[in-house]
Amino acid sequence: MENNTQQNEITEQDENNGVLTSMHNKLDSLNVSFNKNWCIYKVPEYILKGYEYFYQPLLMSIGPVFYKDPKLETMQKVKWIYLNSFLQHSINANQSLNPYIDYVRDKEGEIRNCYQQESRLSSDEFVEMIVLDAAFLIYHCLILWSSSFDVPLVGNNLKVKMANANYDLIRLENQIPYFVLKGIFDIAFGHIYPPITLIRATLGFINCIGIDIPGTKAIKSTTEGSKITVESNIKHLLDLQRMCCCLSLSKPLRNQPITNPTTDSDSYIHKVMSWICPSSLCNRLRKRHLKTKADYNCNRHLCYTAKQLFDAGVTFVAGETDNILDVTFSKGKLTISKLKIQDTTESHLRNLVYFEQCHYYRDTYFIDYIVFLDQLIDTVEDVQVLVKNKIISNYLGSDDDVVKLFNNIGKNVLVLCKNYYCEVSDDLNRYASTRRHQWMAILRSQYFNQPWTILSVIAAIILFVLTLLQTIAAYIYK
Repeated sequence: MENNTQQNEITEQDENNGVLTSMHNKLDSLNVSFNKNWCIYKVPEYILKGYEYFYQPLLMSIGPVFYKDPKLETMQKVKWIYLNSFLQHSINANQSLNPYIDYVRDKEGEIRNCYQQESRLSSDEFVEMIVLDAAFLIYHCLILWSSSFDVPLVGNNLKVKMANANYDLIRLENQIPYFVLKGIFDIAFGHIYPPITLIRATLGFINCIGIDIPGTKAIKSTTEGSKITVESNIKHLLDLQRMCCCLSLSKPLRNQPITNPTTDSDSYIHKVMSWICPSSLCNRLRKRHLKTKADYNCNRHLCYTAKQLFDAGVTFVAGETDNILDVTFSKGKLTISKLKIQDTTESHLRNLVYFEQCHYYRDTYFIDYIVFLDQLIDTVEDVQVLVKNKIISNYLGSDDDVVKLFNNIGKNVLVLCKNYYCEVSDDLNRYASTRRHQWMAILRSQYFNQPWTILSVIAAIILFVLTLLQTIAAYIYK
């Protein structure tokens, strides 16, 4: 009996040898699937599919992700023209390519580690591409910042494309690390300009193309107030745009942000998952609350849409602050900063939201803002409330397009259970669920919305009081 048992164990071990060998080989050759230095992330297929237009560059590539894309080849000529102007500028201390090539080659490994998507370019191709793109971006920003940098002659056909290509330069996958811009800028112009110059120039560039991008006022106030002085904290241009909005918030920021938490163990992941939930789940719970009127405190999110809040007596006010992320509620007034919605708005918001989800997902502000507006906007009537009160300026063509914009951006986004607007949401939920406020709203909408109805109500009250007094008098002197 004992011999049979040993024989069976040997047989099972022999049968498993092939699987064991295969699994051990795969474990031994396993590449780490994350890198703590990532700051330029690949947008996954489940988010990208059907929305490529909002994430991928349309005219110009920056960095290795879309390098040599046939659709973007035309604008490569522009970058070479700008590189030539960069090198030949009279105040450039190093008009030879060698110091820039040496700098990038020395930093090549560090630069490659910033990209989630691994580049298959050879070392020489990669260095050439980074030098070209960095010099182009620096010179392009300096042109808009100082009149001493002349615009290169690129031809009218490319000049028109260049204006539209500006929007490609703040898409997440179309970035190069900021420290590269800083290093090459210092080699060329560091002997003349102080360290803050590149920050001001890049902010000036973002602000100039930002006629219709979120955070334009915040960028301007950040530039004028010199709120950003440490360049080492800036990851790339999109991160700089987000940073401006965060530094200009009227409410205090959260505690120290936790970035790249994927370097920790599974226990940490489990802990983090207890803090977040998919926004689609939050919306389902909110809608269930609206149907059942049950107590709802999960995630401390908004339980009422804009129209429902308006019907409950909330007054909507268009904020005049420098920051679109500023939202406050006090004494029945919900103040939301003005937001201009145009063709490029969705692209900018999507790129900021996905970057936050990857890099700052315990320190989210744009995600929380989008989720708040997504909960506020469910129907065309909700948009009309915001448009009527001049909170939203809609240039998309229809109010239904605005509904789709916010409902679509909020999909597949992980949301902190306690977001930046949870206190505002709590106050709004309490206010809207108070019967006294609901009754007052009904009185205002049905009886006090026109001057003649107000006079009619006052007359009816006076008539009632006089009739009551007459009745009392008749009874007393009977």
